[in-house]
Amino acid sequence: MDYIITWSNGFGKVSSGDYLFDVESAPTLPFAFDAIYYETPTGLSFKMLGGEQSPLTEEEIAACRAYCDGYLETGDYPVQAYETDSGLYRGTMLKSKAGEKGFSHILGDMPDHPVSKRVGDAWERVAAVIRSDGSYVLMPASVCDACVVFLTATEWEAHSKPSRSTERWDFATETWKDSRTVEQAKKSADAWIRGLYVAQRKELMGAAPYQELASWPWQIDEAKAWQSDNETETPFLDGVLEAMNADERTVTAKETLVQAVLKYTDAEWLKAVGKIHGEMYVQITKLRAAGTLEDIDALTDALAVAKQVSPITFALTFSTENGVVSSMSASTGRE
Repeated sequence: MDYIITWSNGFGKVSSGDYLFDVESAPTLPFAFDAIYYETPTGLSFKMLGGEQSPLTEEEIAACRAYCDGYLETGDYPVQAYETDSGLYRGTMLKSKAGEKGFSHILGDMPDHPVSKRVGDAWERVAAVIRSDGSYVLMPASVCDACVVFLTATEWEAHSKPSRSTERWDFATETWKDSRTVEQAKKSADAWIRGLYVAQRKELMGAAPYQELASWPWQIDEAKAWQSDNETETPFLDGVLEAMNADERTVTAKETLVQAVLKYTDAEWLKAVGKIHGEMYVQITKLRAAGTLEDIDALTDALAVAKQVSPITFALTFSTENGVVSSMSASTGRE
């Protein structure tokens, strides 16, 4: 077996068994030295003291070998630390630090991913984490303070799964539970449905802010009155025209403006807007009649598919391939 123990200018190396360690403090040996070089592979065997070089004596060589032989046990060097109970990897740290924290450790075998567990004699990637609030993360990139359960792909495969995106792990019963009440689910679904149809209305009505929409009744009343009698006073429309005609790029005749306003009273346009409102009211009515979470979710699932939008909640399916776990919305097929 080769022996290496060197120290010079604040840096050194110590071999022990099959390992070679970098050290940042001088080896503790029973003789004085400022620098030391003892390397059986190269044949170096001397020390520096007070600016003078001298070969190592047999006793000093024996002391060097004894120090190397015992360094694995007595030395304080970087190790790969992990929690003794869970096997969760806790990073590279000095052996003494791992001991202070109550971690187990190994030397020279670093996991491929920082979120890993020691399983038997090997590292395995953590494929799923359950947080303290019952939520979960698949293929986590890091360990969070709220992460409490760490599962490998094999462990996740054997673990029960949430059937819906709104379910959380209940630590007391060790089951997945949906914590929503029917009232909460209805409130969320109502807002989601209305927002869905707001988007459809905007396709017909534009995305004008409320303050602009509030002026529509004035515009329509004045446009209808002027169309019946061109002598009718139209202060709002006149103000619009005054501003538009002050810029040569937006000069507009009053007749043109009136027709532009009145298109929003066209029967076909009103019918199209009314149909969107009616479709929304149908869904709201169904929602109000729903008595269970399953009824509510079935309604929003079907609507999400029909409108080709992301659902407010969704049923889940899970898959595992080559140690990578993933989830997918059962209703839309999207992750």
